[in-house]
Amino acid sequence: KSRRTADAGEGEVQRSRRRRRTVIDTHVHLARGWKEGQDGLSNSWLRGNSEGKGEGQGFNCEWTEEAYRRSFADSPVVDVSQAIFVECFNRPAAAEARWVLDMVNDPASIVAGVVAHVPVKEGAAAVEAFLAELRGSAGRGELPTGLKGARQVFLGDPMPPANACLDPAFLDGLHALSASGLHWEFACQPCALPHVATVCGKFPGMQFVLDHIGHNAGGEDLDTWSDDIREVAKHENVVCKLGAIEEWEVADPLPYLRCALEAFGVDRVLYESNWFVSAAFGEPYDKTFSHVVQALESLGWDTEEHLEKVFTRNACRVYRLD
Repeated sequence: KSRRTADAGEGEVQRSRRRRRTVIDTHVHLARGWKEGQDGLSNSWLRGNSEGKGEGQGFNCEWTEEAYRRSFADSPVVDVSQAIFVECFNRPAAAEARWVLDMVNDPASIVAGVVAHVPVKEGAAAVEAFLAELRGSAGRGELPTGLKGARQVFLGDPMPPANACLDPAFLDGLHALSASGLHWEFACQPCALPHVATVCGKFPGMQFVLDHIGHNAGGEDLDTWSDDIREVAKHENVVCKLGAIEEWEVADPLPYLRCALEAFGVDRVLYESNWFVSAAFGEPYDKTFSHVVQALESLGWDTEEHLEKVFTRNACRVYRLD
């Protein structure tokens, strides 16, 4: 490489680092009027946390789109052009989906897509009944274009078995979800990853998204987790979200981010903030963004092309955004 070419490349990287980058945030939670006596949707997860039964009092807030916008408004390094809402225990689940789909249809809203709480674990009939509630023409019309995918977490207290995703009812539900043109998002502990890989292999034509690099409450288990994440990444129909660092329970997230990047490559990773969970843990909006940039820099993957893929272009492809 010539010195002039090298200097030009270094200049591009420096400009990319300096400017405020506009991103698509692929993982945002919202809730409004969830407290008892208010007129929003109930949310047992938020209520339990606000009463000191869960992660903490930081959850005792109204998590509106306006609050989300304020979280990054003053950031010197990141701005958000579009966001994907991911289900977060607002109930009823169909009402949650309709509420956020209305945002998608509002030109003033930043929300561009919905990953809904579709009851895939309950089987094909439950999936079809849920989706019928969201279709027009008395359940016989097309699904809303803002509906992109589905999620039910494989987490909880108590935690489900590591192989819970191999349940026949869940696999039956995935068939129905795939037939509807929607993708599935996995949120799980690291011990479930070998079984996640098996499921993704059973549906080679279906898109899967692995939330939070598959490391919810994983702790310092880099060696085991790294082997398992590489097995998941062997399936080309899986993309991985880089975020929710506040839930990993690790001292240094950089080795985990680097491993996920190396396993999936820059074409199959997505940026996620995991707001409002990150905010409830007291983290500033741009902390995860900065960690992801640091991981990319450490691999030498911080050219403008790399950054555009990780922070915008991959999200446009996976979530079918304009």
